[in-house]
Amino acid sequence: MIRMIFLFVVLGAGLCAGTQFAGQQGYVLIAVANSAIEMSVTKLVIFNVATLAGLFALEYLAKKVIYTSVTTWNWFSVRKMRRSRRYTNEGIIMPLEGDSKGAEKKVTRWANHHDMPLLCYLV
Repeated sequence: MIRMIFLFVVLGAGLCAGTQFAGQQGYVLIAVANSAIEMSVTKLVIFNVATLAGLFALEYLAKKVIYTSVTTWNWFSVRKMRRSRRYTNEGIIMPLEGDSKGAEKKVTRWANHHDMPLLCYLV
């Protein structure tokens, strides 16, 4: 949100400055080594605003790609944790049904992936 406000402030300042300099457009010369870029001040302001907008869009896309890859990676660990919880819950109920050997197998099988593995071994 702050970046969008900053972008619009720069755009507004560029438009205000551009209309003031429109009558007498300044001359900008950017020379590096053998290349030279010539443009008016208005074009320079528009170029700067467009460059900032492009950089913000690129940053947004990079964050989206990184967030997507992280959530995809976390999907595997969350899946194991859910399976561990399900087996622990089933294992806690099994002694009530009379199958204590099966309960021990169910509870300890996925204990490493549980968020509280000590609970699995105590049960």
